[in-house]
Amino acid sequence: NQRGSHVVTVTAVDPNSSSVSQNLTISVADDGGNSLSFDGNDFIDLTGSSLPIQGDAARTMSAWVKTTSDGRVVSTGQTGEAQAFNLVIVNSGYIGIMGHAFDVYPNDGIKVNDNKWHHIAATYETGKLSLYVDGVLDTLATATDDGRSLSYKTAGQRNFIGKSNHVGSEMNFSGNLDEVAIWDKALSSDEIIAVYN
Repeated sequence: NQRGSHVVTVTAVDPNSSSVSQNLTISVADDGGNSLSFDGNDFIDLTGSSLPIQGDAARTMSAWVKTTSDGRVVSTGQTGEAQAFNLVIVNSGYIGIMGHAFDVYPNDGIKVNDNKWHHIAATYETGKLSLYVDGVLDTLATATDDGRSLSYKTAGQRNFIGKSNHVGSEMNFSGNLDEVAIWDKALSSDEIIAVYN
């Protein structure tokens, strides 16, 4: 638990128990924690993984974040209308989902860009998106920002932590991330609170 730069191996395991590993140089946070520190240029490449977030299936993504800016936290899928599902921080500190034309970018709620630790989570199931901050439901959406019913066709494996999978619009994350998690089901609000606690 020493501060400074360290090389770690990050391994992603899919439901079939196959895995992909990558060495990553991380900086242990000044607060003495064991979070990953991102400088706005680095990211974790999980394109060799096989994440179960595909089609319009139920899903949950969550992470602990500490930042002062907008950026991309977790990205799944690929570029193509409704083929991505990316947990993001947008509009000066609100959490949202970038879905490549199936976007939900709130303009109000709880801001997470105050350089304090916040737990953020997104659940999706059958056209219903729920965004949580620190265990509290922050946004509930059934339509995109332009009024279309939510329905994702998540496809491909351009998966990243700390940047978008949209070529030319990466918006790399700057700050600290910890306990990034992805489930192939929509967690209930009680389960979100349990993860937060």
